[in-house]
Amino acid sequence: MGMTPTGESLDVDASLDPKLGTVDGTLTWRLPNPSSVSVHELLLFRYPDAYADDPELGDILHERVYPVGFDGGGQELGEVVVDLGSSSFVVTPEPIEREGVPLIRIPLSEALQPGREALISGSFHTQIPRKFGTFGRYRGVVTVNGGLAPLPVDLREDGTWAIEAPPPSIERSLDLTMPEGHRLMLGGLSPDPDADRFVPDARREGQLEIEPIGAGRIQASWSSPESRWISLSVQRDRPLTWRENIPADDGSISYFGQPLRRIQKRWLRRAVEGARATARGAGLDPQDLVIVEAPLRRKLVERGEGVLYISDRFFEAELPVWRYHDLHLARAVLAEAIEAATRRREPTRVEPLTTHGLAWRLIPDYLSTRWKNHVNLRQLLDGLSFLPEVDAILQTPVFPFADQIFDNPWVVDPLRADVRRFNRPLRTGRALLLMIEDRVGAQSLDAAVRDYLRSNGEGPDFFTLLQDRTGQPAVGFAQRWMGGWARVNLAVQQVERERQDDGSWRTRVTIRREVLEGEASDEVVEIRLNPAVGRKGRATLIWDGQDEVASWEVITRKRVASVQVDPRGRILETDADGISLKKDNRFPRAVKLTGSAFLVAADSVSGIEAYAYLAMRPAHDLQHQVRLRVWTDEEAWVGGGPSYRHYFGPPRIGSYRQHRIDVSVDVQWLNGLFRPTDAPILVNGEVTYVYDTRASAFSPRSGGRVLVTAFAGRDFALEDDHLRSAEASVFGGVDLQATKLFSLHPWHVLAVRGKVGVIGGNVKHRQFVLGGNSNVRGYAANYLLGKFRTMGSVEWRHFFARDLDLPGPFMRYRALQGVLFVEGGVVARDLETPPEPSDLGVSIGYALRVYLDWGGVLPAMGGIEFAWSPNAPPGRLPFFSPPETWPDVPFQIYFVASQSF
Repeated sequence: MGMTPTGESLDVDASLDPKLGTVDGTLTWRLPNPSSVSVHELLLFRYPDAYADDPELGDILHERVYPVGFDGGGQELGEVVVDLGSSSFVVTPEPIEREGVPLIRIPLSEALQPGREALISGSFHTQIPRKFGTFGRYRGVVTVNGGLAPLPVDLREDGTWAIEAPPPSIERSLDLTMPEGHRLMLGGLSPDPDADRFVPDARREGQLEIEPIGAGRIQASWSSPESRWISLSVQRDRPLTWRENIPADDGSISYFGQPLRRIQKRWLRRAVEGARATARGAGLDPQDLVIVEAPLRRKLVERGEGVLYISDRFFEAELPVWRYHDLHLARAVLAEAIEAATRRREPTRVEPLTTHGLAWRLIPDYLSTRWKNHVNLRQLLDGLSFLPEVDAILQTPVFPFADQIFDNPWVVDPLRADVRRFNRPLRTGRALLLMIEDRVGAQSLDAAVRDYLRSNGEGPDFFTLLQDRTGQPAVGFAQRWMGGWARVNLAVQQVERERQDDGSWRTRVTIRREVLEGEASDEVVEIRLNPAVGRKGRATLIWDGQDEVASWEVITRKRVASVQVDPRGRILETDADGISLKKDNRFPRAVKLTGSAFLVAADSVSGIEAYAYLAMRPAHDLQHQVRLRVWTDEEAWVGGGPSYRHYFGPPRIGSYRQHRIDVSVDVQWLNGLFRPTDAPILVNGEVTYVYDTRASAFSPRSGGRVLVTAFAGRDFALEDDHLRSAEASVFGGVDLQATKLFSLHPWHVLAVRGKVGVIGGNVKHRQFVLGGNSNVRGYAANYLLGKFRTMGSVEWRHFFARDLDLPGPFMRYRALQGVLFVEGGVVARDLETPPEPSDLGVSIGYALRVYLDWGGVLPAMGGIEFAWSPNAPPGRLPFFSPPETWPDVPFQIYFVASQSF
C-alpha cells in the first residue's frame, strides 16, 4: 500500500569543504504520488552533469566558463532505502540520460500506488565544479544555486516526470556543517556576526540558525516551507568581504560581497527603487531584496531562490556603461515580484519563460522613470559601425556580457547556465513575447500583461488569457517555442518598379522562403519598402510566412528605393555553421564601409609599425571585402594600395571563416635610412592564402595558422630609371609561414612557428631579412638579408595572473603573461651560393604582455620584448634615443601592441 501522503519534502544533512568543493551527506525525500497511476521508478536530477558544458568550447567561451581546465563536477547517490509503509527495500540508483537530461533513476521493486507516499533515504556525494557562474567555486567563493544534493524531478498528476521543468516547490531543510572562518548566505538569510546590520524581509519564509560544534567547525540549520532548491554562497572571511544594508525608500537592500563605493551604492539603490516603483505600478508587491555577489562571467544578474546573484564585474565597466547593466538588475527585481503570480498559475514547463517575458514587458515602464533618454547601445553603436572593431562586435559580440550590454533579445545562449531553464531549448521568454507581439499587436499584448498581473494570481495562465482576448493561437505558439524551431533563409527574389500615368509608382515585390532545417512555422515576417530619402512614404508589409514564395503589388507616391525583409532581425537565418544568411534580405544589396588603424609594434631600429584601412563589403556578408590600406614600417616611409579579401570554409569565430585569400597591389616610398637605395619607389603585387583555426587573436590557447604568399614587383628610380636592368629592378618570390599552438594547461601554451621563403631578383628592399620583430628577434631588422630565408621559433607562453580586474584610466587590466622564446634561422645571400656560418643566427629572449580592455569591453594587448643573440649588433635603450645620448645595450628591444582604433 504505502504511507498516507503528508506533502513532499526533502531534508539534507551534509558537510561542506569549501576548499575542495565537496559536499557529503545524507538526504531524506518524502514523495507522495498525486496521480491515479502506479509509479515504478523515481527520478532525480544529476545537477552538475546537467550543467557541465562541453569541454571542447572555443577559447573565448572557455575562459568565461572555466577559470582553469574543464571541470564539470559530479554527483553520486549511494544505496538508498525506500520505505513504502507496507514494505521497505534497498535499491542501488543508476545514472541515466533521458531526452538528453542527466538523471539518477531509482527503480522500485514494488510500485508506489496512487494516493500513497514513499520515504527515500540515502547518502550522496557532490563535487562542485571549478567554474564561473552560480554553480561553482572560484578563488575562495563557493556558489551553489541548486544542486547541493540531488534534486527531485517534479512528479505530475498524470504520473509522468517533468524532466524538462524546474524542480517542484516543496518543503526543504538543511543541516550544514563547514569550517569556521567563512561567511555564509543561505536562502537569502545570513548568520554573519554582523547580522544586526541585516534586516530580512518579514515576509521571507524560512529560518536560519548557526552554532559552533567544536573542532573549528560550525553548523547552520535552515528550513523553508516552500522552496524549489537551496541557494547558498560561502566566502572566506576576509576584510574585503562584507555585508551591509543599503537604505532605500521602499524596503531594504541587503548586499553580500566586496565593499561598494558610495556612487555604486547610490546607483544600486536607485536601480532597485526604480524597479520596485515599476512593479507597484503594475499591481505587484515587491519583496525586500538580498543581492549576493558571485563570479559570473557571462551573465550580469541571475536569480536564485530568495536571492539575486550579481556579477562581481557588475561595476567594472566605466560609469556610462552602468545604465546598460542595471536593466538586467531591474529585470531580475521585476521577475522576483512576478514569480509569485506565475508559480500559482503557469504550467511548470512554461512558467520560467512566462516570468522572464513579463518582466521584460515592464522594462519600458522602468526606463520611463529611471532613464528617460535611454538609447539601446546596439542602436547607438550602429552609427559607429564604420569602425571595424565596432562592426565586428556588432556582428560577433564575443566580449564578456556582450549580449547583456547590447540588450539583444535574439541572441541564442549556446551554454546551459540558468537553473530555471532545466534542459530546455535556450530561448528566452522575452523573445517569445516579441514573436507573439508580431501576431497580436503590442497594445493587445500589453493589455493582457496588465490584466494578468493585476489579477492577484487568480485566473487562467497567461497564454490562455491572451488567446481568449485576441483569438490568436498563443497557447500553441508557446508550446512550439518550447520545442524545435525551423531554420530558414529569406530572400528578396525580385523587385519591379513602374511609373504610373498619375505620377505614382507601382512596385511588385517577390519574397522567397527556404526551410533549411525543421518544419515550416507560421513566423510573421515584416517587409519594409523604403523611399530614397527619409521615412515619409515608407510602407510595411506583413507576411504570415505560410508559402514558399509570396508577391505583393504596392502603389506609392514616391519611388521605392529599397526593399528589406525582416529589418528588425527577428527571424533566425543561419546556415548549419551558425553564419548569418541575411545578406540577400535587401534589394539592392547594401554596402558596408569601415575604417580602422592598427599600431602593431615598435623596436630599436625601425620605430613604429602601423596600418590604416578603409574597407568596403556587402552588408551581412563577411566573405567578400575590398580594402584600401596605408601603412608605415621599417622598410617604407609610407605605402598603400587596394586589395580584395575573400573568406570561405567553416567558421573560425562568429561570422569569420577559417580560409582566406587576399589579392593586393601596393606602392611604397622606401626608407633610405633603414636600407640605402637609389630606387625609392616600389610597386608590389601579392596573392596570399591564409588558413586560421585560432578562436581569438588575443591570447589564443589552441589552433594554428598557415600563410602562403606569392609576390612579384619592381622598384623605380627617380632619375634614369630606363637605364636600369630588369635583374636589378624586378623581383618575385614565394613565402610560407606556419604557427601551431599546443595547450599544455589553461595557463601554459607552447607555440611553434616556422618560415621558409625564396625570391628572385636583386631588389634589396624586397629580400628576406633574418632579424626584426617577426623573425629572429635578437638581430636588428636590417642586419642580414638574402634571397632565401628559413627560420623557426618555439615559445613557452605562461600566465602570471589571469582573470584580473584591476582598474586603470578608462581600462581594466585582465592578465599578465610571460613568454620565453628560442629562435634560429638562416639567410642565403644568393640562390647559387650556400649560406655561410655568419648567415646563421640564433636568439633567446623573454617578453611580458599585459592584456586589458578599454571601458571594460574592448580587448587589447601591449608588451615589451627583449632578445639576445651572440655576436649581434647592439640595441639602444630607450629605442628612440640618439646614439650619443644613451649607451648601446647587448640586446634588442621591441614594444608590441595589438589594438585597433
